[in-house]
Amino acid sequence: MSAPDPRHLSGSSFMRFSIAAAPRIPCGIPGRRGSRGAVVPAPSVGWIAVLARGCRAGLAALFLWVLPASVLAQDTGTVSGVVVSSWDGAQLASVAVTVRGTTLATQSDASGRYQLNGVPPGEHALRFSKSGFASAVVTDARVLAGQTTTVNGSLRPEFFELEEYEVTAEEFTQQADQIMVERQKSSTMMEALGSDFLSRVGAGNAAESITKVSGATIVEGKFAVIRGLSDRYVSTTLNGASIPSANPYRQSASLDLFPSQVIDRVVVAKTFTPDQPGAFTGGGIDIVTKSFPEKAFFSGSIGTAYNTQASLNDRSLGYKGGGLDWLGVDDGTRALPDALVGKVIPSVPISTGPTNSANYKRILGDAVQLDQLTRALGPTDFAPRREAAPLNHNLSLSGGGTTKVLDGPLGYFAGLSYKHDYSSYENGVSRRYQQGTEVKNSYRDARSLSVTDAAAMINLAYRPFEEHELGFLFFYNQNGTDEARIQDQGYEANDPTSTFRRFNLYWTERNLNTYQTKGEHRFPDAGGLKFNWLVALTQTTQDEPDARFFNDNDNHSGRGYETGANNPIPKDPTRYFRTLDEHNRNVKLDWTLPFQSWVESEGLVKAGFFDSQSQRGFDDRAIFYPGTGGYMDDPNQFLAPGNLGLVSSRTNGRNGNVTFNFGHVIQAFDSRYDGDQGIRAGYLMGELPLVGKLRLVAGARYETTDLGVRSESYLASSVTGLRTNRAEIVGSDILPSVGLVYGISSNMNVRLNFSQTIARPSFREVAAYYGYDPTIGDFIEGNPELRMSSIQNYDLRWEWFPSPGSLLSASVFYKDLKDAIERGDRKVDAEVITYLNRPSAKLYGLELEGRRDLGFLGDSWKEFSLGGNLALVQSEVKLSPEELASKRPFFPGLKDTRPLYDQSPYIANVDLAYDNPRTRTTAALILNVAGPRIAITKLNADDVYEQPAPTLDFVLSQKVGRHATIKFSAKNLLDPEFERTYGKNSSLLYSSYTKGRAFGLSLNYDF
Repeated sequence: MSAPDPRHLSGSSFMRFSIAAAPRIPCGIPGRRGSRGAVVPAPSVGWIAVLARGCRAGLAALFLWVLPASVLAQDTGTVSGVVVSSWDGAQLASVAVTVRGTTLATQSDASGRYQLNGVPPGEHALRFSKSGFASAVVTDARVLAGQTTTVNGSLRPEFFELEEYEVTAEEFTQQADQIMVERQKSSTMMEALGSDFLSRVGAGNAAESITKVSGATIVEGKFAVIRGLSDRYVSTTLNGASIPSANPYRQSASLDLFPSQVIDRVVVAKTFTPDQPGAFTGGGIDIVTKSFPEKAFFSGSIGTAYNTQASLNDRSLGYKGGGLDWLGVDDGTRALPDALVGKVIPSVPISTGPTNSANYKRILGDAVQLDQLTRALGPTDFAPRREAAPLNHNLSLSGGGTTKVLDGPLGYFAGLSYKHDYSSYENGVSRRYQQGTEVKNSYRDARSLSVTDAAAMINLAYRPFEEHELGFLFFYNQNGTDEARIQDQGYEANDPTSTFRRFNLYWTERNLNTYQTKGEHRFPDAGGLKFNWLVALTQTTQDEPDARFFNDNDNHSGRGYETGANNPIPKDPTRYFRTLDEHNRNVKLDWTLPFQSWVESEGLVKAGFFDSQSQRGFDDRAIFYPGTGGYMDDPNQFLAPGNLGLVSSRTNGRNGNVTFNFGHVIQAFDSRYDGDQGIRAGYLMGELPLVGKLRLVAGARYETTDLGVRSESYLASSVTGLRTNRAEIVGSDILPSVGLVYGISSNMNVRLNFSQTIARPSFREVAAYYGYDPTIGDFIEGNPELRMSSIQNYDLRWEWFPSPGSLLSASVFYKDLKDAIERGDRKVDAEVITYLNRPSAKLYGLELEGRRDLGFLGDSWKEFSLGGNLALVQSEVKLSPEELASKRPFFPGLKDTRPLYDQSPYIANVDLAYDNPRTRTTAALILNVAGPRIAITKLNADDVYEQPAPTLDFVLSQKVGRHATIKFSAKNLLDPEFERTYGKNSSLLYSSYTKGRAFGLSLNYDF
């Protein structure tokens, strides 16, 4: 079958079709991958009405919908063809093909071929759409019963300045249609959100987009929890390449580092297949960046937003930082001085002793060095000041196109985004309990954040030959978070008559840059063999320079506030200098070979190799100022040039003994760890049509792990009793996966899957290093005896695509975890948190998802669509005998099991969308809520739960003229309290605050 020659196309006719009737031929073509379809008449009752009538009415309606398919399919025809680019004649893959007036949809394969079975006889209109090409509709395609009608097409790239081709507006965009088709044809249970959807709901980054996926939540604004399993059970990739985490306390990458401006789609796989990383249990997130467009373009956007609690509020908190803070980069203002890098800080000497003593010269040298090092670090502020925060603001630029180089198309895309947001709250609450319900401490809490995020991306693709494509991607992200915090009016149980304060100035700088080179090669003469390869080099860093913590108290003796003594940890004013640097190399090779099975459909065999090598270095230096001193109750006066270092000395004239009078001097605790991890894997899997519409997707992955961490801590490990430790995990796993996909009809599937996966400890979790985590205000210690987790996964899903862009699905899942890794208290006094293996745990749940246009309610509703999902999840892990012995004296009725931490019992998302092609207006109202989840486990108090905080957002977009778009957003309209409590149904607060509402306005202009 020959493709139409694009050179024969006339000026305004960008599509050419040949339509012919021919005897029916087998759907599978040797060496090619076909696709199939069957008819299901449009329902007369919408799925919302079916749900409302209850279980019995729903089953009856479903029977009436499905029954006609088996009857009418006997008297139908087939439409098939090939779609190519009108510019260079290249065959186009992933073209969405739909038959208007029916529910039939498919997409073209790698060779540009498509096939739709079960098409009713008569005249039909076919719609072809693909991102980067102008959509096209061909009418008068005549289909005869029992025969095949050939419709070949040539799509016009959008960069041609030709006459616009008018088509009837669809309820959903090209991308949404294509994503639904891909989901329907996928060999795994997956969900995907395209850039169009992210723009419509106002998702600013990958983290915000994940909250729209069924069964998914985000913790700390960065890390995904899918199906009740924390980020350690979730794999994150960028275009298929693994991304390491820049956070020392988390296993998975921070999703807020990927702005929506560079994202084409976010794909979340719910079931494991052997071609995916083995550390896949809750789900696998693949962030797919925007590729080069076929149409040359340039786009710019600028916006601002007003936060009701922070913007222009002179009660916000801040302090003097560096000159490049606005770029998310510290300019060296906070850096550890070179004089202190790698230097051992001597202890504070009192006197030298006589000149003839053995240690005289050493002690005298230590005193001089201590004075020099203290003065080199210099004075600093420890407390924030009140100042007005500006408006939030953002900017993005992007452009790209396609040109010819050496007779081959070269595509290019470049994007740049910048965002600076401010948030603040006052009158928050921070409180801790012990011994059951006894208050340990309580503070009024005020906190302000300034978050800068800048990203840049370059994407190149070149097709030197028709079946071969090469690509290169560079992605860079810079994130700076500046925190200023005051906790006052404090109460501490160990000194109930004093008043306590806490001050915190904390800058965190994260950086991610990755280089990806990839290739895609097809060999039609080798049976349609396809070979894909990917090499990625990634570096992630997290720098915490000069993070300052100042705690003091007033015992009402008349001396004012003082440091040290009974203050909470850290007792002395402390400045932390932490750096994390991780390098990762990924190599990924995949071979795919289609074959003709004994049924009409094609099968395929897929094999591949994966290699990942990571090296991480982490250094933590805590520099503190022991002792007390007058500072007039102002922490910013604590360090002054006059009281730093050696203030004076006195020499005894008889024996030469020198007595030192030191002011504030520095001392230090130093810890570090270095880690290496090597993961290698090979896999073999197949997709085999069995009988009728039943497909088998099965295979296995062999994956090896070699993890080693060397750590040094200023305190001995409570596990090994040593300050210097080494942890190693070496092993191999065979990870099978077996899935069945049954096509009840052309738009309805039932999927059944079993798989085995693993979860690895992170570098930090096995590093026996003792460090302070300012996020939770407790110390954390790694456990070098941690083991890997092994998980068995069982999944069942029914999914129905009643019309293009519409969906109804239900899923159930069960997971059996062995050696599940959790975070919990090491000591009863709750001052040290560590990581431990649970012998076993189980998790199970139900997911419901639906999306459909509301045109069936009447003409006035045809521009509206409704979507949503609901996940109900339960988990169970047994408490250890030590935990029960510690907690039952305070909670006699305590059960011997509890949920896994980070697991919410329910997660719900609802969005109501409006899309009017005539006025070019779009709008969306989005609601999200997640049930209470365990955030921190405790030994001498109830576990800390994060309570539900429903968010309601509204986004309105209006196209103005041919090039401009104005967007208005109103976020967090409900402005709920963000509360953590001791216990699931409790009024004992751990923390409480509000975020404020945000109202934004942006202008986008396309050239």
